[in-house]
Amino acid sequence: MLAFIVRRLLQASAETLDTPLVRERLEAVGVTVIPPDRRSPDYLARFIPAEIEKWGAPIGASGTTAD
Repeated sequence: MLAFIVRRLLQASAETLDTPLVRERLEAVGVTVIPPDRRSPDYLARFIPAEIEKWGAPIGASGTTAD
């Protein structure tokens, strides 16, 4: 059931973002609308681990903490 809800929300938000008027208004206030190929749960599932791998070592080396 949750997967259905997520898919439906993804579809509704994609349809909204692809509406020219919505896109124009968002861009007018400085929002960059993400391209359709970067809006899926599959993309996010690949992107997050890649970013953790990319930035993990430099952040760790800097001594930065979450505090």
